[in-house]
Amino acid sequence: AVVSTQSTGRYHDLKNARMENYSEVEMIGIEDMHYREVASPFESLMAALHPESDKQDFWSQVENSNWLEQIQKILEVSCSLVELIDRWGVSVLLAIEDGSNITAQISSLIQLLTDKHYRTIKGFNMLIEKEWLSFGHRFSLHGRQTNEKDDNFAPIFLQFLDTVYQIHRQFPTVSS
Repeated sequence: AVVSTQSTGRYHDLKNARMENYSEVEMIGIEDMHYREVASPFESLMAALHPESDKQDFWSQVENSNWLEQIQKILEVSCSLVELIDRWGVSVLLAIEDGSNITAQISSLIQLLTDKHYRTIKGFNMLIEKEWLSFGHRFSLHGRQTNEKDDNFAPIFLQFLDTVYQIHRQFPTVSS
């Protein structure tokens, strides 16, 4: 991870840096969800949506799946970072230890929330290409493209799409 000082524009390695040298650097803890932690709530959500499931118990099944709780956490982190960027003019370095899965979600949501271009069809396509395809998200590995049970199943991209849906549902006039 690197940080650029505003005055000099030089880059510094954060792993080897002594934080006391950076009076304006603040680390924000983010609860990282391992990509496998997304699979179980998704499967529980799908079970609630199955035609043979108990429809009288539908909402409790959805709530007990923890899918919406994960969506809420992702939106909270993204909105907090958007506030830092938009309201306070702070530069943000997004460096999440466990790789690109949640990083792609949060980075994409920040751009979607701060730049109206990405709220258009053309811009949204560009965002997916830039943040997901170019950085090598493993769609076929995590997306369960076959009927086989797979330990690598992690619907990270579907979770991202659900967060976008939630934003669009709550703020329908913002999207183009």
